[in-house]
Amino acid sequence: MRSAIRIMIVACLGLPAGAWAKRPLPVPCPSRLAMAAELAETCPCAGKTRPDGSVAPWKNHGRYVSCIAHFRNTLRKGRCLTRDEKRAMIRCAAHSTCGKPNLLLCCVVQTGTCNDPIPGDLTLVGTCSNDATLACDSDVNCTKSDGHIVRDEASCTSDGGVVGVPGSVCDHCVPAAP
Repeated sequence: MRSAIRIMIVACLGLPAGAWAKRPLPVPCPSRLAMAAELAETCPCAGKTRPDGSVAPWKNHGRYVSCIAHFRNTLRKGRCLTRDEKRAMIRCAAHSTCGKPNLLLCCVVQTGTCNDPIPGDLTLVGTCSNDATLACDSDVNCTKSDGHIVRDEASCTSDGGVVGVPGSVCDHCVPAAP
């Protein structure tokens, strides 16, 4: 009995000072816009930002995905993400060109026409010719862009696409500046 009490006392003395305190209240979750900005700052596709402002490219794709996973886990612990958001964050990081210097993001833009009887009235009552499930008010609402990863520019242009800004296939595909 005495040895059990001694072990308990020794164990308790080894605990850090704050171990007996209550758990801190969870930090409020950031807005989706703030979360996206923080993610872009914490894990930029180009690489880690050094204290002097220069950028060190990711050693490999896995390092980038690991950075996203750490960021996601912080939000997960605060219960800031839904189950689908947790999955999408890693899936989108995995399907990106970040940390893959020899790959390109290819953007394929599909334009359609809207059959809204009164275009421009800000009421989405029409449907798009290129996607019947998409409601529209004007042809602008019928423009969709999809991205996929390719090895070279020729593969991209043969699919009818243009090389995009490096990033994830989940992001809005933005053509790279010429």
